[in-house]
Amino acid sequence: MDFNPVLSSQDIAGQRIGKVDEDVKTEQHYITWADCITFIHPIWWTGLPAMLKGYIDRVFSYGFAYRYEQGVQKGLLAGKQAIIINTHGKSQAEYSEMGMDKALSLTSDKGIYTYCGLAVKQHFFFDKADRADVKTIKHWTEQITSKMK
Repeated sequence: MDFNPVLSSQDIAGQRIGKVDEDVKTEQHYITWADCITFIHPIWWTGLPAMLKGYIDRVFSYGFAYRYEQGVQKGLLAGKQAIIINTHGKSQAEYSEMGMDKALSLTSDKGIYTYCGLAVKQHFFFDKADRADVKTIKHWTEQITSKMK
């Protein structure tokens, strides 16, 4: 995409008055058009990769994805769904034991997507992704397909 993920002071000033750069407008147009948005990314250091975080910082801007009405936050992407597909290197048991799966769901699902009004349809966590073979990838594909019916 060659999208610049760096939230600049110009971006922040523009967001405050409802103006965003053309690259952001293009991405916002895609989101407006979509009924369901799928986010596919690895977990890096217990969160979103920096490029995706920067994308969200710039595109999910105030006045587009959320706003405050009389001091109450309102998600503006209501009526749209999100599917999140995450890969990580640890086993699912390790993530569950540490509470990382719950933490990731809280910070991304609630802290970003639901906050902006999106209904999280499904959140997949695929483990040991750095060692995935053809059989494992086929299993992941079957999981996604069966849950999306």
